[in-house]
Amino acid sequence: MAITSTEIQVEWATADSKSVGAGNTELSDSAAIEAAAFIASVTLKADNNGTPSSDGQVTFEISYTTGDPDVDPDSADEYDTALHTTFLATLDTYLEDPAIKTVPINAAVNAVKIQAVNLAATDGITVSAQILTKEG
Repeated sequence: MAITSTEIQVEWATADSKSVGAGNTELSDSAAIEAAAFIASVTLKADNNGTPSSDGQVTFEISYTTGDPDVDPDSADEYDTALHTTFLATLDTYLEDPAIKTVPINAAVNAVKIQAVNLAATDGITVSAQILTKEG
């Protein structure tokens, strides 16, 4: 059995990146994970839109779905709710701009959404992410 790699660009309203306003939260579009994936990681990037201030940080979290847990009539996938996401990383654009970090994620899911929370009081920060899976 051959092992292959698949890169999945995380999109934000169909764009490859999203500028997150100071104090705001943005949620990515759904990114499907192939059923044959057995391991996955996500590379996160935060790029300050101006001169970074000391509070120029973005927290990244992930919402997973494995389907519809209560089999509603609409049978749509249901994701982890906003207060129950899984923490991925906090990137600090004051210390390093842009800031980039790769972290492992669960591959045994149908799809994911990435949530970016801009902790800065005044800085807009552009975020992006890419998932890499190994399939076989």
